[in-house]
Amino acid sequence: MASIFGGLKRKRDEDESSSHSSRKGNIFQRPRADESSTDVSGNSIKEILKQQKKEDSKMRSQARNALANAAKLGQLLHYNKLIIDMGNTRGLYGYALAAYNEMLENKLKPNKFTFANLLNACARASEVETARKFFAEMEKYDIEKDEIIFTVLMKTYCNAG
Repeated sequence: MASIFGGLKRKRDEDESSSHSSRKGNIFQRPRADESSTDVSGNSIKEILKQQKKEDSKMRSQARNALANAAKLGQLLHYNKLIIDMGNTRGLYGYALAAYNEMLENKLKPNKFTFANLLNACARASEVETARKFFAEMEKYDIEKDEIIFTVLMKTYCNAG
């Protein structure tokens, strides 16, 4: 019996040494994906990245159209909704800021909800300095800073590290 276990141990040691010898560098380093790599569904990484780029382009186009429509309507509610939607969507933080700037250009006065959603967009993007500017800008419009505003500001600091 001792020889059987000894043989199993030797086989396991051989398997481990052959698997480690094929890797170079850090053993915790992930293998690099090449263009022939595939995901679980069988799509190549190159195809996945191409599809993702196409979807991002479509999303940005929709954001530009939504900004144009809000400008035509010229209502604070529409701009606030855009700031919420764009601030909560990965990659559209800049469009949330653009909606705010466009709102000001159209002579619309921001309210507490506008700033709460702008601060939330800053929190999601870890933009502490921009959040500080919006927080200070609230005084310009005589907007009361309540527990919601302070909570979102704290979230910004926490997300930034």
